[in-house]
Amino acid sequence: MSKNVGRGLTYVLVVVAIVVGAQLFVGSALGSSPVYVVVSRSMVPTLEVGDLVITQSVPFSNIQVGQVIIYVQPDPAGGCAGLTIVHRVVKITSQGLITQGDDRATNPFPDEPSQWPPVPADCVKGVVVLAIPYLGLVSMVIPYPWNYGAPSQSPDSSPPSGGALRTTC
Repeated sequence: MSKNVGRGLTYVLVVVAIVVGAQLFVGSALGSSPVYVVVSRSMVPTLEVGDLVITQSVPFSNIQVGQVIIYVQPDPAGGCAGLTIVHRVVKITSQGLITQGDDRATNPFPDEPSQWPPVPADCVKGVVVLAIPYLGLVSMVIPYPWNYGAPSQSPDSSPPSGGALRTTC
């Protein structure tokens, strides 16, 4: 094995160890993981497939139009069940948040209320505070259960709760 391949492999392993360690440390301290991986193109050019995003919990009343949030798809019956989504807040109503992906080719209209109800406080996981380009690709190539994602997860499937979740956008 050449020196460059060995160094590259060492670099990848160190990055994976840092990401997994940070996710486990922060996730255990907060009771849930603030680390997500983007798996669709709806937020391009802001977020690309494979970007690793870190969220911060904030009071619902502090969320503002223009912020990028991660939320669980609201259920018409009033709960939060479905996809975990990362989109931008485009409007705030008395019923909740209206969101839309930045890629207007794939998201020409806001998600709410045409696809599901406005996003209530209970469904919001956090506000995106950091995006690390392409670092999430590492978890996308590591098989379940070592990547903390769902087995054979596609952009249209719902991730489990906890861990460094693959997040649909």
